[in-house]
Amino acid sequence: FEVKQAQSRVIHIVSLDQLRTIMLDDNDRLERHLLLCFFTPSIESVVNDDIVFPYPFAGMSPQSIWWEDILQTASIRFYRSNELTRYFNIGSGDEMTEPVFVFAKRGAMLGEILDREE
Repeated sequence: FEVKQAQSRVIHIVSLDQLRTIMLDDNDRLERHLLLCFFTPSIESVVNDDIVFPYPFAGMSPQSIWWEDILQTASIRFYRSNELTRYFNIGSGDEMTEPVFVFAKRGAMLGEILDREE
């Protein structure tokens, strides 16, 4: 039950604009910690069935705290390079054999995740 609950709460991101709209405050800083998972359809079963992303980082914690109040999990499923994968320096989908995870702290600007200017 806990794994299914966590997986039902992950946000599916399809564009950089969507990520900015969902996660950035009025000062263009992350409102919460962020954990992204990039993957292609060929390894989607690894992400969902083996790793069971985003469990245990979504849903209700054993301490009765909603993870989403602290950390937002998001998945980016892609076929080939796109705006999001280029922004985060993720290789082309043809080369991907395992998922790539990106973590960012609350209060950071997106460009700070990769140490670059926005």
